Amino acid sequence: MSPPAARPPPDTKTRLIIAAEKEIALQGAKARVTDIVKSAGSGNTAAINYYFKSREGLVAVCRAYREKPLNLFRADLYDAMCREFGEEAFGLEHYYFLLIAPSAAVIGQLLPDAYYGRFVANCKTYSFASLEERAKKSWVQTVIHCMKQIYVKLQEKLPGDVLAMRVSLYEHHIAQSLAQTEIIMMKRLKEGETLNQVQASVPDMAAEIASHMVYLLLQEHAPSAHNLADVVAFYKTLPRPDFHF
Repeated sequence: MSPPAARPPPDTKTRLIIAAEKEIALQGAKARVTDIVKSAGSGNTAAINYYFKSREGLVAVCRAYREKPLNLFRADLYDAMCREFGEEAFGLEHYYFLLIAPSAAVIGQLLPDAYYGRFVANCKTYSFASLEERAKKSWVQTVIHCMKQIYVKLQEKLPGDVLAMRVSLYEHHIAQSLAQTEIIMMKRLKEGETLNQVQASVPDMAAEIASHMVYLLLQEHAPSAHNLADVVAFYKTLPRPDFHF
């Protein structure tokens, strides 16, 4: 079997998007246009205006860069889980797994130099308001559906005022957990684990985060990651798209 064809080097626009993801991941809102241009290997700050009109335009494009294919994959995962298990069997942890596992898959594929998790955390991508801004885009519909189902199920268990308070407290916890997961993965690689070993653990780590989110919101005994064992095993059989663009 012949080896896969080498990837063509990214063009200037793509290099700027990847550089913005990294700099925003590491510096947050403090990331400057000059930092992004330097990280992209370009000395021309005018390139930002040429390709994206402004720094804000670059950030918007950067968010959609992986978000669109990621959510298309999430839609495929949702459909596959519905066929395999039936949505009527989904609990809170299943919907959280649907939110988290695709994003964790991106991080795993981008290793050993992954910055997407921290970029997401700094851009508040899992804010419901943030998603509503893009609700007209068809590729956002699955994630919005999952979040609405989470609210419905939480309303069955929590009084309205308590629910509102806990959602406000923990709304960004998924993104923060993904950022910490990314840091842990990169640390494991530096400590000698192989890339295959770390990538193989991604679905189980996603299940742990999903179960932890349920615990945080309910603040009572919640299903452990073992309750998602069948889903995790099924997820591991599904082909993942290539998120290296």
